[in-house]
Amino acid sequence: MSPNRQAPLLGAEMRAMRRELAGASDQHVMEVLRLVDGLADRSAADGLLAPLRNRLRMLRPARPVRFARLLMAPLDPVIVDPPAWRPGKPVLPRNAITPLAEQVHAALPYIAAEVDRMGATPQAPSAALVGAAGRILWSDAATTLGGGQAPPGWAAAGLPSAAYAELAAGCATVLAVAWRLFELADPAVPATELNESLGDMLHEAEGQGPVPWGMLLTIMLQRFATAPAQLLATAAKRANRDMRQAAEHALEAAWAWVEAATGDPEPEPLEEQAVELRLQVGLLAELARDATHRRRATALQAALRSASTARFVASMDAVLVAPLQGISTTAPVPDAVMTGLEHSARALRRLDTECRRLGSAPTHDAKLAEAAARITARDDIPPMDRARLVEILLGAQAAMRLVP
Repeated sequence: MSPNRQAPLLGAEMRAMRRELAGASDQHVMEVLRLVDGLADRSAADGLLAPLRNRLRMLRPARPVRFARLLMAPLDPVIVDPPAWRPGKPVLPRNAITPLAEQVHAALPYIAAEVDRMGATPQAPSAALVGAAGRILWSDAATTLGGGQAPPGWAAAGLPSAAYAELAAGCATVLAVAWRLFELADPAVPATELNESLGDMLHEAEGQGPVPWGMLLTIMLQRFATAPAQLLATAAKRANRDMRQAAEHALEAAWAWVEAATGDPEPEPLEEQAVELRLQVGLLAELARDATHRRRATALQAALRSASTARFVASMDAVLVAPLQGISTTAPVPDAVMTGLEHSARALRRLDTECRRLGSAPTHDAKLAEAAARITARDDIPPMDRARLVEILLGAQAAMRLVP
């Protein structure tokens, strides 16, 4: 055992500690989190945090962004909990991430050191950070995976040695094109260029087998709102039975991704909600054009409209109305508070724009007008600040009525 590797927690010990943490205060959870983040090797303690994943998403603590997180960011749509994985399925079990990341880290020491430096400051894993790290990491990482023996820690993670080749090949296939996928996600990329590029990538990945090819198709369906029809048409031409099954799994994963958003999804920042909703609305619109998928897509559009409107209303209350009510009426409003309110208002409008594509306008109009009325009634806030907030929410004409 490496001198830096922690002794694994035994089953009974792990269960007892999980039970204790389940009832712990937020402060206690944060203390445990800081201890785990400070370990040189987290493999012995990561199991403690698994049951707290939803709670940590709600607390949203600033944390160092781990090398493994930045490395595997392009594979998010295919990462699943271990019980959902089986050999031959185009997904990546979560317990494979640490040994694969350790393998890449050891093979690329200079790049790994720079990526570690980027993520060392506690922060949210923003698109800018992921992109900056990925630009220097993903392509080289792809060349280090696959071939040879499974890395140290593979068997300890509960993974069969025979599964290494296909999982490593799947990661390598995605990481090899991950930076190009990152560039193609820019909405300014013409549809023709996007479809041709994605089609070429799928064609090239076909030689890697159904697992890598299916992983790539799954990611594409969930990351490019205007491409699903073209991607599925391309996938349907595959005569190989295993490839067809991989395509069917990729489509079902896309359906499940949208269906999860119609329930009670894990809380996300407003900016991330808007991006996810834009992609989901685009996917359903494309699928609804096909008679085979129209009924299911139409039903999901209605469910997603209801769920997204409810989240918009709740978000409006949480990030704008409640903070506004909490501002003292006896002292000047700090600039930082106004800046925060403006940031929240802009994020709400971006989410509002995506919700309206589903037909949520009446409810949203009423909620935005209510928030604007609350702002207008605050005589203790300088007129220009009130006008700026109202302009973000309702437009320039509404704001002009507030300017003296």
